[in-house]
Amino acid sequence: MRIILLAVFFFCCGSSIHSQQLVYFPADDGVIVYADLYSVNDTFPFILLFHQEGASRGEYLETAPRLNKLGFNCLAVDMRNGREMNYVRNETFHHLPDTLPPSVKTRPENDIRAAIQYISEQYTGDIILMGSSIAATLAVKVAVADSLVSAAIAFSPGEYFLPAYSLKNDLASFEKPLFVAGSRREYAYLNEMVSKLPAESFEVFQPENGEGLHGSRSLWSANSSRDEYWLALLLFLRNLRE
Repeated sequence: MRIILLAVFFFCCGSSIHSQQLVYFPADDGVIVYADLYSVNDTFPFILLFHQEGASRGEYLETAPRLNKLGFNCLAVDMRNGREMNYVRNETFHHLPDTLPPSVKTRPENDIRAAIQYISEQYTGDIILMGSSIAATLAVKVAVADSLVSAAIAFSPGEYFLPAYSLKNDLASFEKPLFVAGSRREYAYLNEMVSKLPAESFEVFQPENGEGLHGSRSLWSANSSRDEYWLALLLFLRNLRE
């Protein structure tokens, strides 16, 4: 079975890229959120993709088309705490009104909730959240309490919001499938982060060949250990579909 999955993975990596559509929708606080929609089948599950701080939906230019080939729709969201990545400008940040209170500009969690609402109103498939770095922490935080979310994928989450919010404490009540990955040097920290969860409910991945990278960049072709990350993620996603 592992050989078959490897064959599927390498087929997906070599497949043509799906086109994407720029969409936008409102957050509850009035911010207009922009995102790239990668839809292949209205009934497929949706993976909502959230970039690291200072970046844009361009973080997922390689990742989203490959997830499409694995049978998942994707929405790569420009969060308000971004700027640019892979020459893709963050449209949500770019269109923030100058009159917007500073407190609103620092609430990217609202963009995650808006994306969930947008997809749930138009599609019937399960919703999975994937976050990178700070957005990984926020994705898990939202997934804990939101009944519309069926699972979470967190690349390099951490305690970025202490003392106001503790990810480790929140994870103690997490009852959905969870995939956690990071660089090799992050592994012990990430393992400790999920230590309160029952062992069968989560996976913490570390690369065996190479150091890996922080955040979802570990899935990029520029990462020498990307195939390890992709295979681990493929196995997790396969289990979600069964």
